[in-house]
Amino acid sequence: MTDTTLPWRILGRIIRPYALAVSLATLVVVWSVTTDSAVGELLDGAPGHMVGTAAALSVALLWAGWWARSDRLMRWGLFVTTGVWAAVGTVLALDIGAQPSMWLAWCWAVASGGAWLLETSDVDARRRTSESV
Repeated sequence: MTDTTLPWRILGRIIRPYALAVSLATLVVVWSVTTDSAVGELLDGAPGHMVGTAAALSVALLWAGWWARSDRLMRWGLFVTTGVWAAVGTVLALDIGAQPSMWLAWCWAVASGGAWLLETSDVDARRRTSESV
């Protein structure tokens, strides 16, 4: 991740708006699965508990990455959120069909995947630049 981000900081750490938003949205998945208040039946059962575990992992990676100023952990967090939201969308599609919650989950999956690709390609571009110098 580069320093060309917005100048927002908390405790001297750069705020990355997408990572913050997806971590909070994914935390809602953890909460809804934990309290059995998720949309549909499947997210309240075993599939939901597997998704909830991965969601908790992704939130932990994003927040640990932010706290430790670790771009690598942040990238892993974005990667895992891609899978979490794709899984939420798939489970909802199987459970309740094409509903707004399912479509929103797929939107988060696409956005997380795109954010991960941008961050990964940025690292690759920096490597290529440093090797050519």
